[in-house]
Amino acid sequence: MAQRLMTINVLCVMIACMVASAPYTNAINCNNVFRRFIPCMSYLTSRGSGNVQPSCCNGVRELVSDTKTSVDRKIACGCVTTALKSFPGLHRENALALPGKCSVAIPYMNVKTDCDRVK
Repeated sequence: MAQRLMTINVLCVMIACMVASAPYTNAINCNNVFRRFIPCMSYLTSRGSGNVQPSCCNGVRELVSDTKTSVDRKIACGCVTTALKSFPGLHRENALALPGKCSVAIPYMNVKTDCDRVK
């Protein structure tokens, strides 16, 4: 009986160690990032400095909230800078102004951002 109890305890400790040492999986990916910017598309694709919809700023704030680790912020940075470079309809000036209009700090709304340096 004692041997069986000891075996169960050892198995429980092993399982706990495996769970604790499981590789970190990033909760953020480009789909999550882009989904946050969907309400911003009318602003990001318009010429000049228009009004930003409250739903856009809510999405931007959610992105900031979703990127708690430096790894998450680097991934989000890569998604944003790639989108800014790839989609000709997006106006970079509006993207640069978006964090200020939403009163949040997002240091990677510029195509020149080195995402490896984002903390």
